[in-house]
Amino acid sequence: MATVNELLDAMGMTGKLREGTDSMLATMRENLAASGNTVAPEKWAEFERELRAHPLDTLLLDATRNALTLTPEEMDAVVAFYRSEKGKRIMEKMTLVNQVVDRASQTWAERKMKAALTKVGLGDLA
Repeated sequence: MATVNELLDAMGMTGKLREGTDSMLATMRENLAASGNTVAPEKWAEFERELRAHPLDTLLLDATRNALTLTPEEMDAVVAFYRSEKGKRIMEKMTLVNQVVDRASQTWAERKMKAALTKVGLGDLA
């Protein structure tokens, strides 16, 4: 019987989580540098080790395991589908759609935050 781990892996979720963590760390480092703040390399390495010591995929795995109520046969079928060419193609398309939605959401949030900060007299924080 396929496991939840295999399903998440077949769907590319564990890889996406690692990529998301890498991206978040890179952005954080860039933002620190841009604001003139520096972190000693050994402190940054310690911070990164601590963050990665508590992987998000464990949290996702626990949440998914509790939410999925598939029979063993259904789990096998779903994993087989996502490992198939059609399943991989659907995940590629879903990834593209998610990227578009993420960019639109981020743009909306940035604009809304700036407008709200300005409206309440905190525009210098925007």
